[in-house]
Amino acid sequence: MIIEFFGPAAAGKTTFAHALCKRLNERGHNADVALSYRPGAEVSSLDPGGGMAAFRRIVRGIIEITSMAARPVASKNQFDLTLKLVRALPPRSIVWFVRLSQYVLRLCRYWDLSTESAEIVIFDQAFVQVTCALALYNEHATDASLQQALGLVPKADLVIRLNAPPEMLEARLRERLRLESPAERLFEANVEKNLAAIAIVDRVDCLLRMHGESLISLSSLDQPSLCESLDKAEEMILRLRGRNAGRDPVRSMPLRAVTLSETCCALESGKSNAPTKPATRRLAKIRQSADVLRKHGLLKFLELSISSLIEPVKSAQLRAAVAADANRTLIRIKGEGGGRGLFIDCGSNIGQGYKFFSKYYTPDLYDYILVEPNTNCVPHLHALRRDGGGGIEIIEKAASARDGHTKLFGPPAAQRDPTYEGCSIVIDHNNALYEAEEITVGLVETFSLSNLIMAKRAAYDVVVMKMDVEGAEYEILEDMIEKGVHRKLDAIYVEFHSQYMTGSERTDRRSVEKKIQNSFGAEKIVFRRWI
Repeated sequence: MIIEFFGPAAAGKTTFAHALCKRLNERGHNADVALSYRPGAEVSSLDPGGGMAAFRRIVRGIIEITSMAARPVASKNQFDLTLKLVRALPPRSIVWFVRLSQYVLRLCRYWDLSTESAEIVIFDQAFVQVTCALALYNEHATDASLQQALGLVPKADLVIRLNAPPEMLEARLRERLRLESPAERLFEANVEKNLAAIAIVDRVDCLLRMHGESLISLSSLDQPSLCESLDKAEEMILRLRGRNAGRDPVRSMPLRAVTLSETCCALESGKSNAPTKPATRRLAKIRQSADVLRKHGLLKFLELSISSLIEPVKSAQLRAAVAADANRTLIRIKGEGGGRGLFIDCGSNIGQGYKFFSKYYTPDLYDYILVEPNTNCVPHLHALRRDGGGGIEIIEKAASARDGHTKLFGPPAAQRDPTYEGCSIVIDHNNALYEAEEITVGLVETFSLSNLIMAKRAAYDVVVMKMDVEGAEYEILEDMIEKGVHRKLDAIYVEFHSQYMTGSERTDRRSVEKKIQNSFGAEKIVFRRWI
């Protein structure tokens, strides 16, 4: 299901989109916000002029468009739609022509990926908003040209318009301008231009309603109106999902009782029942960036920044690969006459891997083993098991090459929350980012992953594994290869962590990575890099 917002600048689209995403996830639905950017959000003391943030935005766009250009056949429809849409409402300014063209092209790619997703995907601005922006910079858009543009673009399952009085919009825009860095202002229109978009938004709204689009108008003027609008949006989404239940592949968990007051208080205080806190994560990333710059220099910082920028491209490629892998194993399972598969998720954290892979390696055909030593994460996994049925086994230990006990390490307390994803039994697993500390009182139990695979293999036709164990993967995989246990797997998805290491250790690890991949390749076992 795809939801998109539109409205004048500073109406609260991004704030509302993220609040709605939080609400839906708290209710037990898988939701995510795609291609979102909040002006002023990337200002930091490390980059007071905003130059690095601006550089990241430019490089991200270049990388994604270059990736699409490298696959012209696969991206043909996306390029065609971009060309037709920009021709329908060509911006008069060459700068905005280029900016909006590249944004439309990136939007096309993200939209296509979203149509294949089992999640509720929320765009805080998408094709309807782009149509408004093209009309604004075209300066002579007619209702006919607006209608032509709207007829070209794909339709969301629900369109939400955000409203606010002009005087409030102006005040918000001026405050946004004050908070933005000098470099960020280069990417934004001035206040007067943004206010001129109100009339265009009204015209587009009328055209959408004339053609029977599923559209609701809401507002986010203050906390009470935000909460009331969230209720209306959620009610509409559930109604639409119920209507499409027969053809919607989304699997949602049962609703969890969350009161209106809970959600409002959570939004006001910045707290929620969700396991992660965006503000905490942003602060942690700022501190980590400072540490990397101070300890390892600009080159290492740029390497990690570029790796982060290209992650969406890698993610899209991985989704397609996983879907193909799952289809191949499906043929094997069905060929065995009603057999079953096993998926072992090493490093489950709060179940992100399960939520991703279960869309492809589906629970009706696969049992799951979720492995997680962090006791703060385990309640979230038990909640998944309650909601997902009896096909989930939880191992509250650390995967290792041997049975025993060891310490669990993570970043300094100021850089982590209780369910931090980077916990490891290897003390120097992320030494390019921080100096690790013990994060548990006492020891955690470890078990031999090789022994687990050998014990389980005979009961299943297919065994698949995801491994994200923060630097412990090298010893575990070498142990599996030495014992020949890797031959018992049909596919494995591994995140290596050498990029977060430094010096000779990093060089050594990269050499080991090649040997591990070659060993799996020699046995014709699907081996993919997890991210």
